[in-house]
Amino acid sequence: MVQKFFVSRKLHSAKREIEIVIRVSKKTCQLRFRKLLFQAAHLQFGTIIHSQTSKNQIMHNQKILFANLRTRIQLMGRIKTDSGIHFNLFNPFYLCSMFLVVLTISAWRIIDLNQAIFSEKMQLDKGVTKAETVIIIAKSFAGNPYVSHTLEQTPEKLVCNLSEFDCYTFVESVLAMTLARHHQKSYLEFQTLLRQMRYRDGKLEGYGSRLHYFWEWKQQGQAMGWYFDVTEQLGGTKAQPVINFMTTHRGLYPALEDETTFQEIQRSEKKLSENFWHYLPKSKVGEIETHLQEGDIVGITSGIAGLDFNHEGFIVKKGNQAYLLHASSDAKKVMVSTEPLADYLQKIKKHSGIVVLRIKG
Repeated sequence: MVQKFFVSRKLHSAKREIEIVIRVSKKTCQLRFRKLLFQAAHLQFGTIIHSQTSKNQIMHNQKILFANLRTRIQLMGRIKTDSGIHFNLFNPFYLCSMFLVVLTISAWRIIDLNQAIFSEKMQLDKGVTKAETVIIIAKSFAGNPYVSHTLEQTPEKLVCNLSEFDCYTFVESVLAMTLARHHQKSYLEFQTLLRQMRYRDGKLEGYGSRLHYFWEWKQQGQAMGWYFDVTEQLGGTKAQPVINFMTTHRGLYPALEDETTFQEIQRSEKKLSENFWHYLPKSKVGEIETHLQEGDIVGITSGIAGLDFNHEGFIVKKGNQAYLLHASSDAKKVMVSTEPLADYLQKIKKHSGIVVLRIKG
């Protein structure tokens, strides 16, 4: 349930904006029409606030709401005001006013959906450790759809999409919510954390400032103190691959048509290629499965030339075996893998191994 202050603030905002529309024709608007508009706002926010984070259900409720609203206006026909003046609701002014109200409320629905979902997740149980909280929150998204390229916006902006995920946005969003859950539990804090995870030095300065490679994302998160890399102590093998997939496949990334952006990505690739890391080859994952802990972040390394990682997710334990809780591109939803992690890796040729990050706190 969304907190009371959030409900109050949003309903007050709805009334204020609708009053602006009504005030334009203060002399001719009448009480019943005003109440009808206020009711639309209240019902719409009620749909958002009490939803179970189902976007389809919200859209369905919205259609019913405005269908009912249209029917009621038609039944009203010509309305007599207290002053005895008759007017028709279907004149251009009132139709325009209704159109503006519908647009405003629809915009609020889109903007507030993610904040409502976030507030709902903040009511979930908090684990003793952040790793426990990660799994509680991550599991609550089971069944949410997998959708790729949700971050591709022009111009570049911070995207907070809690309805659908790819593997990277799933891990980012859940981790940011977990850190917020153990601190202030505010949506603003969540957005700040998401920006710090997603952009170089936490500064959103265009497409080139986004951390497109998991390896750089991992380095920045370690520096922030959110997790630490346990791959080497698990027996990881040292590697230093050349990273240049984006710039050698420029045609796959429309943003790289801009030469400045292209050069920015090229510089970041060069810097990443100068570093080495440890990874566990997938043939050895079965041997160390018992040492993996629930809530560990697993980055799956790539066998594709120029690419560092293919995929990521969280570890879920069933007995001594580890499974992957992830946004699956194959199943098109958030789910726990049907087979243990070692078996999952073996069946996908392009996966070469894993890096394991352990959440602090």
